[in-house]
Amino acid sequence: MIAYAMIYLKRSDDKGGIILTYGIVFLIIISLVLFIIAAKTCYVKAPPNVAYIISGLTKNPRILIGIGGFKIPQH
Repeated sequence: MIAYAMIYLKRSDDKGGIILTYGIVFLIIISLVLFIIAAKTCYVKAPPNVAYIISGLTKNPRILIGIGGFKIPQH
């Protein structure tokens, strides 16, 4: 789709290609920002003297001691 947008941008007789290209770039930037925010909120780092127990959908919980890991935030 991005290649189609770039080819469509080269047509000088129609301004719709520029709007389409900017729309795609805007969507990519927004998705990257949302991904970075999600990654920052899901990452936890346990200090060396604290154990974080992360339970999830699996039977065995993960135990973090002095390392970092990802968790899924709960409501």
